[in-house]
Amino acid sequence: MIPFIEVLKRAQSGPFCKPREWDMKVIYEKVRNTLNEHGLKGTYDPQNPVNTDDGLADEFFKAAFNLALEVGMYCIDTQRMIKFSEEELKEAIYEAVESVTIGKYPDEAFLRARKPEDEVLPTAFFGPFGLPIDENLWIPIHQSTAQYRVVDALVPGTLERLYGVEIRAGTPIETLAGKYEAVLTKEAVRRAGRPNMGLSGPETSPTEFGHFGGYGVPGGYEATDVNIVLAVAELKTDYARLHKVAHILNLGAPICSGHESMVGGFPETPEGATLVSIAAVILEIVVLQATIPGGNPFDVRFSCNTSRETIWADSVSGQAQSKHLTRPLVASLSTLAGPCTDMLLYECTAKGVSVVVSGHSLLWGVRSSGGIYKNYGTGLENKFAAEVTKASAGMKRSDANEIVKEILPKYESKLKNPPKGKNFLECYDPTTLKPSEEWATIYNRVRKELIDLGVPLQKR
Repeated sequence: MIPFIEVLKRAQSGPFCKPREWDMKVIYEKVRNTLNEHGLKGTYDPQNPVNTDDGLADEFFKAAFNLALEVGMYCIDTQRMIKFSEEELKEAIYEAVESVTIGKYPDEAFLRARKPEDEVLPTAFFGPFGLPIDENLWIPIHQSTAQYRVVDALVPGTLERLYGVEIRAGTPIETLAGKYEAVLTKEAVRRAGRPNMGLSGPETSPTEFGHFGGYGVPGGYEATDVNIVLAVAELKTDYARLHKVAHILNLGAPICSGHESMVGGFPETPEGATLVSIAAVILEIVVLQATIPGGNPFDVRFSCNTSRETIWADSVSGQAQSKHLTRPLVASLSTLAGPCTDMLLYECTAKGVSVVVSGHSLLWGVRSSGGIYKNYGTGLENKFAAEVTKASAGMKRSDANEIVKEILPKYESKLKNPPKGKNFLECYDPTTLKPSEEWATIYNRVRKELIDLGVPLQKR
């Protein structure tokens, strides 16, 4: 692995590039040219949302490696390109990380490197995933997910207020909020009977200050919990994120990263987003020192990653990553429908099945309702997503493709106007932590539909 100090030196001394030039010439033009050079333009197949062509995944990886080699990652603060040699990038991608343990005995979870159609179970890393949540509902909402043992680790929502005071980015309140989030989340898993459950955070960290306040401090998130250092679309980083990397390296903890490449943005097409997301994973390993990298396409037209285009792109991208890297790989689940709707469960199914058979190691979600509405997260959609992803392990991609082809028409016409659903208090009892009869009925009905389609939920 390239020493981080060398990365910081290159962030100051690499080739200069104006922001607009990076977006238009380096990303927009270079991505189009790379796709053409490798014969990848027009390979998006809407009729088959789960890729079954190994050769296509291999060619995308080759093209993405060349893109990463040619352009590197852009540092926003210095307006410099952080670039690497071919030998440096090859050394990084050949380094194997077979597994990472998060949490502590007896509640620990194992993130394992997987391959396409792998029988190894993925890790179900679920919770209200960045959703805005009121202080007084934080514990019951998170406990409603942690109570389900099929969920391996918990990803929290975000706080808007600290003891009633608005949290503003870059202020001391954000620093305090990082720890406050950790304290509340730890209390939730304690009440669920899983005090050593693996967590991620802080999610309430719009800048580096929330991270400093909440990760690695007494009473906060621990080095056995997953920290998050995301790259910026497209192929960018900044000093705020590099501060986080330095902090985590000082603590000796593994780094989890991610990058959302935009269908409808500068990469433009599903093929372009696929290409950039693979390049992002390669560069996260060297720039952000990521032990657990992630690169997933996102549909900017709808603000989700459950559209037909992004499911195909994530399928190809995931297969390219998992075939050529030996590391736990992250996929995220950003849906548009809200709780107490069948659309939310259909979105979880299409995305969950496709990424698991494509070799991703953990699915990170569920960000319901497009992450817009406060308190719109419950334990039941997270339980459902965990069941579906684990049931998909060992499934053939061809079988997964047929299942996803059946599921997509059930919701994709609603992506422009998704059902809002109901908030936590409208479909969950905050005391008993049981779903309403309506929500439970929807869950059972959709679950039966999936069993009839061939998802082996009854076996797990």
